Amino acid sequence: MSGKRGWIPLFVGCLLASVPVRARPPERPELETPGPQSDAGGASFSPRRGLRVQGDRGSFELHLAAWLRFDLGSLNSEATPRFAVPLARPLFRAHVLQERVSFLLQPELAGGDVRLLDLHVDLRVHEAFRLRLGQFRTPYSRAYITPIVALLLPTRGLVDDTFRLDRDTGLMAYGTAGGFFEYQLGVFNGARINGGFDAARAPMVVGRAVFNVGDSLPYDQVPSAIEAAGTGLALGVAGAYRKASGTDTEPATETAHVALEATLMAGPVTATAEAFHRSVRPSGETWFEEWGTFAQAGVMLLPGAWDASARVGWMRTGRGGDETLVLEVGSAVYTWRPRLGHHLKLNLGYQFLRVRGATDVDDHSLRAQLQLAM
Repeated sequence: MSGKRGWIPLFVGCLLASVPVRARPPERPELETPGPQSDAGGASFSPRRGLRVQGDRGSFELHLAAWLRFDLGSLNSEATPRFAVPLARPLFRAHVLQERVSFLLQPELAGGDVRLLDLHVDLRVHEAFRLRLGQFRTPYSRAYITPIVALLLPTRGLVDDTFRLDRDTGLMAYGTAGGFFEYQLGVFNGARINGGFDAARAPMVVGRAVFNVGDSLPYDQVPSAIEAAGTGLALGVAGAYRKASGTDTEPATETAHVALEATLMAGPVTATAEAFHRSVRPSGETWFEEWGTFAQAGVMLLPGAWDASARVGWMRTGRGGDETLVLEVGSAVYTWRPRLGHHLKLNLGYQFLRVRGATDVDDHSLRAQLQLAM
């Protein structure tokens, strides 16, 4: 039996190696509102492209994304129905010098406060070498750097929200090679989003590498929502390290992070899995470990119009080792004519949450979310 089992990974490896690699680079991770861009001169507007002004010396783009959400939570006790607008984001992007230099600005208008999310400048030396300076999403977790409007389920999920490294201010080198390899490597302030330079006293180093087999996968969890998707597999690894000396508001802490990711797309089917490990050592204490993982899959049941999805997540966090289990199922309805994909869709989802630790929690919730993006 063991000899027969040994042929299985060999067969799978040969099958993947036989898939042709297309030299098409993946979609840029920073693109918050995906969609084809027009190269024609003058001004143009469409629900899929937003507003674009093209001139001889450069171009300017304006996009907008918004969520209208209805939550029915805590079904174990008294239901608490609630409407909210948790996301309202305009995005401004400009390109000059034949798109060798790009500028991006994105605030968040929802939530009662206007907050700066992204502000950065990019320099393209070559497809294999670009530089980014400013505040942006750190390249740790594929789900996190996937545009928030291009998700399979209404959110990235509790596990990813817990282990991702958030936005930060820094300098990053990134690029692609031949459509089969991509990387990001950056040094950041370490103070997270909108943190001041005096708040960290220690930089954070973050790196990520991805290998694509078959078609280069876009940063879109439902690429078949607009058109037929290819077939490919992306395998990635990421890591980060920071040793903070501490401030009045932040204790001295040493942290090390490692993440593994795998994403498969084959026509109407998409699947993604990520695993996270975080080692934490507060000043004067011993190390403790935190773990988390999630896997999700979706299938387009009616081409471009209706999909079904599911996600399971587990994590163990804190020195006490509190364990959390999250189960989610969902479905999304897209416009059929015209086919707008993520630009106009309705997500419906159910979530079961179980926490075991200092406090035990079992919770059920329902969510409906309308997304508008242009």
